[in-house]
Amino acid sequence: MKPNILEELLHQELRSLCSAEKQTVEALTKMADAACHPKLRAVFMARLEDSGAQVRRLERMAALMGKGLEGTRCQGLRQLIKDEERESLLNARARSESYDAGLISAARNYIRYEIERYELARMLASRLGLDEVESLLQENLDDQKTLDGRLARLAKSLVSHRRVNANMAASAFRGASVAALRLMCRSGFTASGV
Repeated sequence: MKPNILEELLHQELRSLCSAEKQTVEALTKMADAACHPKLRAVFMARLEDSGAQVRRLERMAALMGKGLEGTRCQGLRQLIKDEERESLLNARARSESYDAGLISAARNYIRYEIERYELARMLASRLGLDEVESLLQENLDDQKTLDGRLARLAKSLVSHRRVNANMAASAFRGASVAALRLMCRSGFTASGV
């Protein structure tokens, strides 16, 4: 029997998303510890709790397809996190409201990366007629979009209600932007980059 390329792509996306979820948990754990603002810490901690449900949904999707999720590491998110850390976004010596703004920017980069991947996986599931898989992907996608919105509102609140040192904020956001640009230039969404 000839393998279904769309099904293989979906399986690859599910494996990559499971890896991305686990990597995001590692990064957000560090970010929660480093965050100055209690609301930001609370958002990160809530996301850590949600991640377990998202991984369980991914495992259910794989089971519905008769596949496993082991054996791959999401290289795109790994590189993004590595670049963010290299740009000192997780350097505890720089703690301040400006630093929190940088943490939010980095977290939103991770989340938007996952949103793109979830949208692609959902589109593949839809094309394959895997309604239950598509529905579970939509739940995870909705969780990601909700979190992105919460972080956006929190960032706006931090900038509106506190004086943020422009130089420090620019430095923090620069790291996230540089990492995102590097990722886009290097990997794209090719099968080999997953």
